[in-house]
This record gives sequence, structure tokens and C-alpha cells, in this order.
Amino acid sequence: MTVGRNGRVLLVDDEPDNLVALTAVLEPLGRELVSASSGEEALRLLLRQEFAVILLDVRMPGLDGFETAALIKQRERTRYVPIIFVTAASEDTEQVFRGYSQGAVDYLLKPYDPAVLRSKVAVFVDLHEKDAALKESEQRFRTAFANAPSGMALLSPDGRVTQANRALADMLGCAHADLAGSPWESLIHPDERAEDRDARSELAEGTRAVYRTERRCLHTEGRVIVAALSVSPTGGQGQGGQQLIAQLEDVTERQRAERERAERLREQAARAEAEAMEQMVRSVQSVSDAALAHLALDDLLSELLDRIGEMLGADAVSIWLREGGGEELVLCATRQGAGSKSGAATDPRTDSGGPGQAEFAGRALAELVARERRQVVIGDREEGDPPFVPSLEEDGMGSLIGVPLMAEGEVRGVVCVGSRTAGRFDDNDAALLALVAERAALAIGNASLYEREHRIVETLQRSLLPARMPQLPGMSIAARYQPGGADVGGDWYDAIELDGGGVGLAMGDVVGHGIEAAATMGELRNALRAYALDGLRPGLVLARLDHLVEQLQDDRMTTLTYAVIDPDWTEMRYASAGHPPPLVLRPDGSAELLWDGRSTPLGVRSGGEYEEGTVRLDGGSTLLLYTDGLVEVPGEDLLDGLERLRVAGLRGDPDPDVLCDHVLETMLGDRGASDDVAVLAFRTMPLAPELLRLELPSDLSSLWYARRLLGRWLDRAGASEREAREIQLAAHEACANAVEHAYRFGDSIVGFEAALVDGEVTLKITDTGQWREPVDVGRGRGISLMQGLMDTVSVDGAHRGTTVELTRRLYGEPEPAGAALPR
Repeated sequence: MTVGRNGRVLLVDDEPDNLVALTAVLEPLGRELVSASSGEEALRLLLRQEFAVILLDVRMPGLDGFETAALIKQRERTRYVPIIFVTAASEDTEQVFRGYSQGAVDYLLKPYDPAVLRSKVAVFVDLHEKDAALKESEQRFRTAFANAPSGMALLSPDGRVTQANRALADMLGCAHADLAGSPWESLIHPDERAEDRDARSELAEGTRAVYRTERRCLHTEGRVIVAALSVSPTGGQGQGGQQLIAQLEDVTERQRAERERAERLREQAARAEAEAMEQMVRSVQSVSDAALAHLALDDLLSELLDRIGEMLGADAVSIWLREGGGEELVLCATRQGAGSKSGAATDPRTDSGGPGQAEFAGRALAELVARERRQVVIGDREEGDPPFVPSLEEDGMGSLIGVPLMAEGEVRGVVCVGSRTAGRFDDNDAALLALVAERAALAIGNASLYEREHRIVETLQRSLLPARMPQLPGMSIAARYQPGGADVGGDWYDAIELDGGGVGLAMGDVVGHGIEAAATMGELRNALRAYALDGLRPGLVLARLDHLVEQLQDDRMTTLTYAVIDPDWTEMRYASAGHPPPLVLRPDGSAELLWDGRSTPLGVRSGGEYEEGTVRLDGGSTLLLYTDGLVEVPGEDLLDGLERLRVAGLRGDPDPDVLCDHVLETMLGDRGASDDVAVLAFRTMPLAPELLRLELPSDLSSLWYARRLLGRWLDRAGASEREAREIQLAAHEACANAVEHAYRFGDSIVGFEAALVDGEVTLKITDTGQWREPVDVGRGRGISLMQGLMDTVSVDGAHRGTTVELTRRLYGEPEPAGAALPR
């Protein structure tokens, strides 16, 4: 039997007129009304469907109303369906009593008041629907309770477990069936039972809303489990008082990890305190300041060279790093005369250096320090080990110190310090340099991580931008993205070739920076492409995305403009969610900011569609979409920025690629971009009446657009509907032959040209491929078709391609009698 929340009403009467009357009375309730003409039919309906209330006639042939009601009440499934007797019988007390004795909830005599009957039925329908909703809610609760990942239990007022889920049984190591009926206190450690009992009493008395704490629970194996416990009233009264619901989460391992971490922190603090000396603190602080002041790795290395050289009075300092996780050491920075600040820092990775530059390296020392993972001091040439004698000689140093840069137990690099004075350094200098190297290693690691993350985020963001833009006949498109500042943001754009023809253009900006903003941008872009390819209108696309942002629950507001341009490139529908207005540059030299179709950003509103705007695009029009980083300047009114953009657009080249570069250069200038900037330019082809020239990608979808564009051009040329249709068909056949036979459906370009001279249309289709003979004997009729549609057809096959030329004179409407029309 179908169970539903919408209450059906069953009308049972052997008189059709009575059923019609009842239907008319109850139709305003807006519920499904089901009619039965006999008791037998009513019983059959009750087997298949559920009803909120039954209106039953008493006097019927076959089973009368009383017999039918008795059978209904005998079945478990229909026993509690309310029955209202509606009859023309006299007010015989015995009959009324019999109706109530059969389980009826009411007994109405005809003629009845329609309003009274309708209100009575409405009450039972409402009760039925509320009962169904309650059952659904209880079922959802039972499902959530049973499948919860944490342990859960329902407690009776006397402190017994009435229900428990499997997660609780698994946590305590007992059988699920053993928990039901067991005392709650048996699960709690004996030392904490009294406190737990008092807290539950407060909940039952209503003096406490919720009880949260950590409790020791007993596992069946005898061990103790530490659990985060939350107990609260269910809101329902059981037999004897308030029922409680308890939730437990095992935190034993987490507490153990926290204790170990605290112990490690204490050990680190003790070691740092033992090493603290006044001079060392000042020196270390100097390097720490450098580490905190710079994020760029090159700037950090340069500053470290200065601070270390000054701290030790060194004549030269070099830093070697293991880059990219490899074992080989790479000389990343070196400086001569570091102690006097007169030397020049160089980056040996990019600077070949000149005389006197990058002379100090200490490769042999650095390799030994990295290999043995320890600091090394070379006091003078006589005391030096044999491996260092060549190094001292080559570097012109009298003494050296090498200290490893350690991070997470691994050697990430080496700091080498040199002095021209023999015996200049001792073990104290080495200890000081080692302490500094700890901070330097952390700073270098953070700087390297920052640069790596920055590259990852930028790479991620660029990978989420379209790799190529749609290139379709009659339009051209280009876009640019320029990151601003140190952090990559959430600016993005997209251009989508729609299944039904035309393109969808999107320009958006996710508030924030970093991986989170880029990830949110990726989710929105993918969702937008899906909605766009489903053919949804711009306003509905934004409404769906707004709902998605609400579901993501990351509190990231997003502005977005989405526009759909029709396959003829003549009309654009668009909607904007708080994004800067699109700019249209028209062929007559005017420019217009589109302020229609604007609504709040995504993530701000809840529900409802977004407003839309519509604008016509004449041939030669250009549409500019952009993000706020292009027009916003601190301290400047936004309208001033929009005016600068309008002027820059009018002064730019019509070509979208050139226009994008011009707009970025004009708007940003020398100041650069403090925020991310994205800009997209879309241009429609102007249709000259004398000549139409296209470059068609060698795919069949481009032929569809070319055919539409040719149709518009022929209409302007004065062709009749028949002439246009036949010329389009011939042109399509010629282009399709070039795609198939010249390029075998590979990627290339088919040239297409249509010219009108003295009332005659000439089409030229050119390719640069090598034609192949058709294999299928049933094919190869393309030339015959073109000859039947055009006045003349010529094919010029050359070594470097083929040119097909078609001509046909236009007569317009009506065509003159006797004209040499194609067959």
C-alpha cells in the first residue's frame, strides 16, 4: 500500500449524484478525492492505497455501510482510518448508535451543511498528514542514530539503555544486543558514577540543558577508555519521566598524543633555556629579524649573508642548498667582504659573475659537512685535514667554518664562513653559527615552502582557466590573466561552446587568496560549465551556483557575470551577481556599460532567480568582461575607474588579443596590479555586403556556424530564400569535402570566401591538404550536387592544396521566367 503525506479522501456511495455532490463540496481542500460505488470496490481500493478519511454511505446494495465499516476495522492496516457515515436515513437512534459502534468518528444526515462537512474532513486530513510527517521524522532519526560514527544511546528515566547503536558496542567491545536493557552506570568507571548520576538527575529535573565532560568508560577487555561524553534530554517523556540521549567519542589516543606532544615541547624549552646566552640571543635575534622580514627566498639569502658575516666578522659567506629534494648541493648565494658590508652578493644560479665575484665557494667543506651531518672548523692551513688544504688555497681563506642547515632531521643545506686570517674561528664561533643555522634553516624552509606554494597555487589557478578559447566562424575571442601582489587570488574566466549553438562567457572573482580561493574557484567553474552545457538561462545558472555556494559553507563571497551569446552572434543574455558591469564597444564608436541584470553576489542571498539583461550585438561589436582589479584603485571612485576603462576600450585595436594587452597596459601602467586581474574580449565579425572571408577550423561544428553566417550575408545580398538555401547547401558540401578528403578530419584550416559582384555570388573554398579518392562506391556525389545547385563549379587541385570555386547569379524574389536556374 502506498504511504504518503498528502491525505487522500475515499468517497463511497452507490449513487453517482451523491458522489458528484461530495466531490464538489470537498474539492476546495485541494486533496485527491477517490470515488467508490460500492463497499466491495472501497475495500479493493484500501488494499492498494492509503486514505486519510472515508466518507461512507449507509444504504448500499451488496455490502452496506455498516458491513463495510466492520470489515475495514477488522484489517490491521485500515483499523485506524476515520470513517464518517453520510446518509439520508432518518435520525433513528439505533442506526446512529450502530454507526458509532462500528468505529465511525461521525454520523452526518442528509441534507448536510457543506461547510461543516468540509471542515470535519479537513481536520482528519490534517491529522493524517501530521502523523505521516511525524513518522518520517522518527524514521530519519532512527537511521541517523543507527549509522552515527560515534557511539550513541537512549537512556530511560531509571537510567537504563533502551537503545544503542553499533558504534557504541564496537567502542566498548561488546555485542550490540547486550547493551539494550543494561544499566548505564555499568558502562562508566566506578569512581565517576556518582558524578555522572548527579548530572543526569539535573538534566531530568530541567535545571541543566546539556551535560558535557570526559568520562572513563569500561571496555569488556578490562581496559579503560577515555570518551568525550555529551548527554541531553530528548524532549520526549518516557514512562516515569524524561528520556536522555548520550553521545560518546573515544579520545584515548588523542589524549596520549597530546601528552607526548606536551612532553616534547617541555624538552625543547629546556634545551633552548640551557643554550640561552646574551651574545647568542642578540645574534640569533638578528638573523630571526631577517627571517621574519622577508618572504622571497633570494631576499632572505642576501640578508642572511649580511647578518652572518657581520656577526662573525667574516670575509666571505656562502650558502649551499639541496633544491627540489635532491642530494646534490647547489651554491645559491655567496658574498665577499661580508664583514665590512663592502662585498657584492651574487646568485651563482643565474649570475655568471665577473672578476672578483663569487670567488669564495667552499665546495669541499660543504660536501663534507653535509655528508657527516656535523659542524666542521678549520683553524689554519697546517692544522687542516688534507681535503681542505686545496679548498683553503683556492678560496684564499686562512680559516673556515661549515655548519649544516637542518630541518626535520634532514640536511637541507650548508652555511660556509671564511676568514683570510688563520685561526680566526674556534668552537664557540661554530656553536654560535650552528644556533643561527637552526633559525636560518627554518626561515629558508618557510621561504622555499612559500615560493613553492605560491607556484602551486598559481599553476593550479592557471590550470583551471581554459587551455584554449572557442574559435568559431563569425567571432573571435581572447583573454588574459595577471596575478597581483604576493598572493594568488580567485579571479577566473571561461568561454564555453554550447551544445545548442552559441557560446557562454563567464568572468568571476572569489573573495580571498591562496589554495582555498583557487579550489573554490575550480568548484564554481566546473559547476558553471555543467549548468551551461545543460542549456540553462544565465539567471538560473547564477541561482544554481548561489545554492552551491551555500552548500559549500566556506563563507566565500563570489562575484560573477555569465552571458550567453546566440549562434548568430547578434544577441546576448546576461546576469551579474555583484560583478562589475560588462562593457560593449559598438562599431559606430560608442561604448556602453551594461547595468541591467544585476543582483547580489553569490553566497549573500538565499533562493530565487537572478535578474537578466539582454543586449543586441551588431556586427563588429566587442564585449569586454573583467574583474574589479582592473578598475579599482585605492582612494579612487569606482566610476572614475570605469570611465578610464571605457576610454581605453574605445582607443584600443578591434582585435581581441591586441585589445586585451592594450587594456591591461593602459589601466595598470607602471603601478602594476595589487590584486589579480582577468579580462576577456569577445568580438563579432562585421558583415560587409561585398565580401565575406572566414577561416574555418577543420571540424564539422564550425561548418554549422559558417552556414548560418553565410545565410545572413546572402540575406543582405538580396538572395531569395530558395537561393540562399541552395547556395548554403552547396557551400556546406564543398567545405565538408575539404574537411574529410583534404585533412581526414584532422586539425587544420579551411579558407572560405564569398563575394558579390554585379549580382553574382562567387564562393571559394581552399585547403592545403592532399585529397584522397573516395572508397565507398555509394559516396562521391558531392560535385554533382554542387553542380545541380550552382551555375558553375570548378575544382583546381594543386600540389599544396585544392580550391573549389562556385558561382551563381542572384535573381531575388520572384525569379524571372526562363532564368537559368540550377537543377
